[in-house]
Amino acid sequence: MQRKGTAIIILLLVLLLGMPACSAYKAPSQAQRDDLQSVLDEYLREEARLRHWRVLDTQVTWASEAATRDEVAAVFRIAIVYRIDYKRAEDAPALKGQLRFMRDHEAELSASQLERARENIEMWRHDLNEYISTDQHGFSIVKVTGKLDSKGRLIRDSVEYYLEGDGPDGKGIAYYPYNLKDIPTSQEVERDSYESMKEIVGFARD
Repeated sequence: MQRKGTAIIILLLVLLLGMPACSAYKAPSQAQRDDLQSVLDEYLREEARLRHWRVLDTQVTWASEAATRDEVAAVFRIAIVYRIDYKRAEDAPALKGQLRFMRDHEAELSASQLERARENIEMWRHDLNEYISTDQHGFSIVKVTGKLDSKGRLIRDSVEYYLEGDGPDGKGIAYYPYNLKDIPTSQEVERDSYESMKEIVGFARD
């Protein structure tokens, strides 16, 4: 039974840290756990800010954890209740871009193009108002890894985040790098929604 438990721990380390199975392993110290929890909290706050979420509740569960002399990692299950943080749908960049397109080109559109554009805008307005006024529920599994300094404390600049997803060909699970810098800015969302309206209505200029 003890050998089986050891094998499971070694497998966990391989999955979490990508380390050779022969590497020395141990449970993270309380200080390392506190460091991991701290960087995760910062990550969640920044994600909410970038996505314009008003977070109503967050539940974080430690799923697994492991450490060596040089590295530490943990997997967290995260459940969030939130609403998008706009007073009205028209303030959201996704709708602002579409409305700006209409101001710029409405006079140039045919009756059928106008109908498609207005239907799309109303769909987005309806959905965004629902996200503003109704609690939304999100769930993710996040892996946090980082290097340790000579005193065994987490080096914050080394921290990396990964989202759990399906493995290759839908088999098993895999962890994919996740960088908050990849979240589009409000300006990018508005620009993209403006451009998407061109495709929706089939708008083209000679």
